[in-house]
Amino acid sequence: MAAAEVGTAAVESGLDVLDLPESEQPGGRRRVARIVLPKVVAALVLLGVWQLAYSVHLKPDFIIPAPRDVWNSFADLVRQGSVAPRC
Repeated sequence: MAAAEVGTAAVESGLDVLDLPESEQPGGRRRVARIVLPKVVAALVLLGVWQLAYSVHLKPDFIIPAPRDVWNSFADLVRQGSVAPRC
């Protein structure tokens, strides 16, 4: 019976949130920031580590190219139409 009571309590608390006025519901911006911000930070950290590895010449340029060189090559391929979404 305890598991059923816990499930019922969870449903009731979820329904209570729906009854709150819009100003008291959790903020949409905060929720988006909580979801998106860690992913953006992780991508920036990865990009920074990549740039650092290139800058200190950890490996030859043909193994670890500069992020800017990779971006420029990708942009050229997009302009040529070589990179297109599959339909």
